[in-house]
Amino acid sequence: ATAAWLPTHLIRTYGWTATRAGLTLGTLTATVGVAGVVAGGRVADEMLRRGRTDAKLLVGIIAALGNLVCGAIYTLAPNATISVAALVPYNFFASFAFGAAVAAIQEITPNRMRAQIGALFLSAMTLIGLGLGPSVVGLLTDRVFGEDAAVRYSLLAVTLVGLAASVILLSAGLAPYRRSVAYRARWTGAVSASETR
Repeated sequence: ATAAWLPTHLIRTYGWTATRAGLTLGTLTATVGVAGVVAGGRVADEMLRRGRTDAKLLVGIIAALGNLVCGAIYTLAPNATISVAALVPYNFFASFAFGAAVAAIQEITPNRMRAQIGALFLSAMTLIGLGLGPSVVGLLTDRVFGEDAAVRYSLLAVTLVGLAASVILLSAGLAPYRRSVAYRARWTGAVSASETR
């Protein structure tokens, strides 16, 4: 939803041109966004090294919490300077969990099912993230707020609800994820032992 509506937000709320909005957001994504992907992977690796088997899910929680704060600031900012300043960490946290999310799925999926589960994960991400999210923003703007300039409030609502749900669901998944990682380690060890006999 954010990626689809951010240029429109900057245009409608602050009077930017489409070119200026596109260049600004493209630059942020190509720099800070890339840094977020790399940093998220490094943080997950460091937490894993320190014994946190749920590190990859924790990275998702950190990303969601960071964007809860930044999402509220960029949408409600009184001027474009503050909004874009908040979009810097927002872009960072928006991409922070990408690498860890894919690795988390692969880590607990048996080898023979990885392609299917990976495809299911990408399908769900596409349908919900690229399909539902942007549509809900448009629906809220037109049907609830009833004016084009209210896109900032629609973005805020979708951002806060989506990220709060992410924190709740990922937190609920920490213990089952740790159990799955432990089970996989035991199962892999048992298979390896039987193969060496």
